[in-house]
Amino acid sequence: MSAIAEFHVFPASQLENLMAAAEPQTRIRTQKWLFFRWKVKETADQYHEFLHTQGQAQKAFKYSGYVFNELQFILEDQQIHLFKGLDLEPSASLSKQRGGTELVLSFEETQALLTCLKPIKISDARIRQELEETYEANEISAGIKAVKGAFAILKEWLATVKKDQIGLLSIG
Repeated sequence: MSAIAEFHVFPASQLENLMAAAEPQTRIRTQKWLFFRWKVKETADQYHEFLHTQGQAQKAFKYSGYVFNELQFILEDQQIHLFKGLDLEPSASLSKQRGGTELVLSFEETQALLTCLKPIKISDARIRQELEETYEANEISAGIKAVKGAFAILKEWLATVKKDQIGLLSIG
């Protein structure tokens, strides 16, 4: 099983529009054929279109997005909680509406996180220790590469958020 991890940057003024786009729109229309009529419920989801037209998609992450969970466990050793904002608005609403992980980060939050992440070095041994709890032995070396890739791209993504912008980390 796999998940896609993406990062988009938006003007901070687009937050309300992002929230609105996250809610699928449902409408009921009447269908007719000869003398018969029935109601049809249609749902339009504009979220991904909004992400790609209004946001700036950042470099793609080539591994499963679930690797960010492993990275989070490793970062907790350093008292860094990557997903601590998930239970706060607007991330909590977005995550609930979309059924995945949707972490909204302000410029100030990205800078604070970057400041914490820059001095950290994650050893292969520490990653191996984390992965051995849940992965098969033959998956460990690929997992180490994936976690290191997640750590590198996370820092790269966070650095793209400028003043008056927000970053959106989507995993799902």
